[in-house]
Amino acid sequence: VLIIDAENDDLIKIKEHGQLLYELIKDKVPAKYEVIPGVTHFEIYTKGRLQAIKLAIDWYDEHLKKK
Repeated sequence: VLIIDAENDDLIKIKEHGQLLYELIKDKVPAKYEVIPGVTHFEIYTKGRLQAIKLAIDWYDEHLKKK
């Protein structure tokens, strides 16, 4: 499970959602929690887009891609 949060999310409290979910599952399944710094909820799709895409591709290559 890859969880990507925006540091300055203005719609949800990341400590009560993304970070909490990560803490609940990290010892049960492969999990990674990343926070993209300096972006808001919607800026993750613009300013943080390339960083989020790289994180997703790296996760895919490591955990989901057939070898």
